[in-house]
Amino acid sequence: MAAGGVWETLEDPESRAQLELNFYPDSPPYREGDELDHLGFRVHGLDATVERLKALGGRLRIPVFREGDERLAFMSDPDGVWVELWEHEASEEPPASRGGE
Repeated sequence: MAAGGVWETLEDPESRAQLELNFYPDSPPYREGDELDHLGFRVHGLDATVERLKALGGRLRIPVFREGDERLAFMSDPDGVWVELWEHEASEEPPASRGGE
């Protein structure tokens, strides 16, 4: 993880919904959200989602950025809870051309 943390992903076998748990061992205690770091959601159309949430009162905390083949942004809700939004960018190459993914 680029931020220096470690994570574990739990997945529901029926719905395939995922919960990602993050831990940052070298960070000071988190205070802003009473120990809730953030909620993360995979979205389609990241830019449009960010604009819609801003119009509804969300605050953009970290603008859209790229990390590998994903685009991410961080916002906060009116209570100050951070929300991670991310989308996976599909490759233009057919799967057989991507070298064994």
